[in-house]
Amino acid sequence: MAGRRIEYIDIAKGILILCLLYGHMIIELNLHGVNDAVLHGMWKFVPVYNSFFMPCFFLITGFCSTFSVPFRKFLWKNVKTLLIPAVIITLIGQYGTDIFNCRKLSFNHFLELGGWLGNSGPWFILSLFIAKMIYRAVSGLKSWQKASIVAVFYFGGLVLDRFDFFPNYLWHRHAFILLPFLYIGDVLKTGLPKVEKYLKPAALAWLFLVPLQVVLHYRGICILPTLDKSILVTLDNFYLHFANVLLGAAMVFQVSRWLQTVCKSDILRTFGTGTLLIYLINEPQQRFVLRIMMPFYNPDFSILQSVIFQVSAHLLCFIIFYWLVKVVYDSRYLSKIVGKW
Repeated sequence: MAGRRIEYIDIAKGILILCLLYGHMIIELNLHGVNDAVLHGMWKFVPVYNSFFMPCFFLITGFCSTFSVPFRKFLWKNVKTLLIPAVIITLIGQYGTDIFNCRKLSFNHFLELGGWLGNSGPWFILSLFIAKMIYRAVSGLKSWQKASIVAVFYFGGLVLDRFDFFPNYLWHRHAFILLPFLYIGDVLKTGLPKVEKYLKPAALAWLFLVPLQVVLHYRGICILPTLDKSILVTLDNFYLHFANVLLGAAMVFQVSRWLQTVCKSDILRTFGTGTLLIYLINEPQQRFVLRIMMPFYNPDFSILQSVIFQVSAHLLCFIIFYWLVKVVYDSRYLSKIVGKW
């Protein structure tokens, strides 16, 4: 598969980043004073995709990355395309929020970057960077050696999280626990054609397994294993974590392949292109949207009015990001500044 871009992978990234926007917008709506039955109903859907969508990004990254380049070149490429854009876009988001809120600009944002690196920054970027460095270091080993080391890191991350005897600096626990999905993505480079024929039955299995777990989760019978900013994967449920991620990835890939055949899916491909930019600046942008919309919100809205209001907030956010990604990534200079994963 090397050298050939697979369109439905970009569509899959677009679907996954829309999931992130959906969940973050619900959080922002709540922080801005929306706390009605509609919001709680929309929140109940989050665990359905939260069981797999962030690890799926690691899987796709492993599939799309090249680990055979010299280590120094690999290190600099990822600093340039992940860490530097993360710092730049974070600062833009912070200063943009200050300007919009009519606050005095402060040098403190630069000083806060030290804390940003200490378990308070965008966890995905830092953990992805660490995971990629670890995997590059072992990528030249034999398959069984590589798999063994990845497994040691995975269970090491679970142990570190369980006993909590070392702070989660740089989100290293996340990096260790998500490392196997980077590995699986790398393996898929040569095995994807064989795997594609199993996508449909795996997607059907996901439709049964995950909703059942969500129901049991809400009834307090079991804990749905998820990994985002918090870690709900343990030594007791890690096997479900793997099953949910692999079946969930199969479901997203199957839907993406179907969309590719029935429509152009340009919108989802655009979102898939700008996942790094969207991830890093989505919260300031959503706050901007809600600052505009909240004067029109009434706590006494009917269910229909609340649905219209909240869906409108999501759609306005999607529209702004669609055009932001188009403008930024169509520019040769801006696209270099914001990076890409």
